Amino acid sequence: MRIHYHSDCDYLAGCENMIINFMNSDELKKIHDLSFSFRFSDKYQNELFLRLNKYEFIYPLNLLDSSELKRRLLHYKIPSFIASVFINFLKIFIYVINFCKIISFFYGKKIDILHINNGNYPGAISCNSAVLAGKILGIKKIIYTVNNIPIPYRSLSRVIDFPIDFITFNLVTCFITASNYARDKLSKLIPSVHKNRFVSIHNGITLRSINESNIQLKKRLELNDEDIVVSIIAVLEKRKGHLYLLHAIDYLRKNAAPILNKIIFIVEGEGKEFDALKQFANDNKIEKYLKFIGREKNIFNLINGSDIIVLPSISNEDFPNIILEAMSLGKPVIASNISGIIEQIEHMKTGIIVESKNYLSIAEALIFLINNSDIREKMGKNAKIRFEKYFEAKVAIRKYMNLYENIKNYQNF
Repeated sequence: MRIHYHSDCDYLAGCENMIINFMNSDELKKIHDLSFSFRFSDKYQNELFLRLNKYEFIYPLNLLDSSELKRRLLHYKIPSFIASVFINFLKIFIYVINFCKIISFFYGKKIDILHINNGNYPGAISCNSAVLAGKILGIKKIIYTVNNIPIPYRSLSRVIDFPIDFITFNLVTCFITASNYARDKLSKLIPSVHKNRFVSIHNGITLRSINESNIQLKKRLELNDEDIVVSIIAVLEKRKGHLYLLHAIDYLRKNAAPILNKIIFIVEGEGKEFDALKQFANDNKIEKYLKFIGREKNIFNLINGSDIIVLPSISNEDFPNIILEAMSLGKPVIASNISGIIEQIEHMKTGIIVESKNYLSIAEALIFLINNSDIREKMGKNAKIRFEKYFEAKVAIRKYMNLYENIKNYQNF
């Protein structure tokens, strides 16, 4: 079959990981012809080419997106509400322009399955434009992957989205989510769409090379050899819950200060919360326990050099790659009890699930793992076993290959 993937993201975020897996899979390419288009940005393309084994049949498209317009409006201090309303009314215009560009690109290409990859729902406008373009050109099977929890119709902006959503939902053959939780939420968004068109397939991770020893990492980051390294690896946004980890560190400073002498907390990533987090650390006298390192080129070096990974997310999360990546290297993870995270981690066996927005539960989990190195090591081993069984890239790819065959052979899709 000829399978064409389409995605739209400002940078190569975690939601793009399966695209890399597909395009690099020799097993998949042995039996199918693959191609891929994406909304062009320098950042996305540069990161994409670093991760791909080959650059064949890759098509950057000059498509429109509302995020840059919103950033410009906010830069000129136009109130956020007014900017959002204005942009949401422009969505129809952007949808139509992208539809015209994508249908021109698809025209004349023989595509059996169009596989859309979207970071969220509604997410990127061009993903929905691609659905309509594909269907008009006679592509019979359209798969749509949603990599986050869908946004319900509780605001004016989402009400405006409804007509496009309705078209999209009724043209897509099958929706894919990474977790059962996200699948159930998505299936309830437009109840008229039959539930058998929503499928959950766990994302898979391909191991990347580790080109730095733990000793070299600690030397580069100016850490002490005996430090227990606890890392949070995530874009610096409120939804990732960094502030709750900092509150937990502040709690430890006040109530269990000796334990902090054993730990260094690494904050990896960039984002708009950087200044607020630094300010909180300074105001609460915990800056000496933290090291902000920006964006790490090879996060597998950092994961491998860490003893514990923490992800205290509070919203807009489904099936975080960082948890799978940590499991692949045998690291225990402390993470929030939201969305698909509870399908990744087995509580007290491969990591610790904590209550979202509860810094005290994070602090208690840290104390437990720091004081019990044998349990920490056992959790890491269990995590690696679980990863190899359920979350390796080849496991996910084979499930997608079965899905492609089912869609081709059975009319009920």
